[in-house]
Amino acid sequence: MEKNGLAADAIHGNKPQGQYDRTPKAAKQGNVHVLVATDVAGYGIHIPDVWFV
Repeated sequence: MEKNGLAADAIHGNKPQGQYDRTPKAAKQGNVHVLVATDVAGYGIHIPDVWFV
């Protein structure tokens, strides 16, 4: 996705805690436009204006 110009990131249980915390924050701030998450990692993340899950 990034190769095609989309600001993308992923979140999953194997990420270090710092990255796990920064990724949803970046999405909330609009710095990440595509966030890919496992069902467990994505549980409880609330990001306004999400179009697709």
